[in-house]
Amino acid sequence: MLVPVVTEVIPIFFQAWQHSQSGPAVDKLEEENLELSRRINDLERKTRWMQYFLIALGLFFSAFLILFVIKG
Repeated sequence: MLVPVVTEVIPIFFQAWQHSQSGPAVDKLEEENLELSRRINDLERKTRWMQYFLIALGLFFSAFLILFVIKG
C-alpha cells in the first residue's frame, strides 16, 4: 500500500530539489545572456555608424574625383 504513494511522491520531491539546485545556475545564465545581448546591440550600433561613415567617405571621394575629372 505504501509503494504507490512512495513511487509518486519521491519523484515530485526529487524534481523540486533539482529545480532548487539549478536556480542559481539558471539565473547566472540569464544574466550572461542579457550581457551578451547588450554587447551585440553595441556592436551592431557601432557597425552601423561605421557603415554610414564609410558611405559618406566614399561619396566625398567620388564627388572629389568627379569634380577633378570635370575640371581637369
